[in-house]
Amino acid sequence: KRRSKMPVDSYRYTGPEDSVDYRVYMDRDTSKLQKRKDRGKDEQRKVFLKTGVISQAKGSSYIELGDTKVMVAVYGPREIPKRSDFSMKGLISCEFKFAPFACTTRRGHQRDAEEIEIGLLLKECLESSVRMNLYPKSCIDVFVTVL
Repeated sequence: KRRSKMPVDSYRYTGPEDSVDYRVYMDRDTSKLQKRKDRGKDEQRKVFLKTGVISQAKGSSYIELGDTKVMVAVYGPREIPKRSDFSMKGLISCEFKFAPFACTTRRGHQRDAEEIEIGLLLKECLESSVRMNLYPKSCIDVFVTVL
């Protein structure tokens, strides 16, 4: 048998070489999810979106989805000064934080293990979707705060 190679699609960008398939993060067991009783089966949660809420940030947004309120700010790309190792890929820095009043139990100002883990997951997701090879010797900072 003769095997033929698939033709290469030169019209589309296929994404970063070290990207992770989105299905890795999917949880297939939906039986554990609780349904809110104030919505019907064909109704969605109320959604509110606003962009440009932080004037000093390069990009920012405020998102409300039901009772969840999130503020996101993106700064950069900015040059990393005095970096010894040159890399053609830039860096992404992500910080995730719950506001002290965001949860039923009051949280401290120091980041705990859960916030650090969510920040690392966010960084991993953004690294696989942002083309950091376009920003050599640069850093993009992303700050997410749950209000």
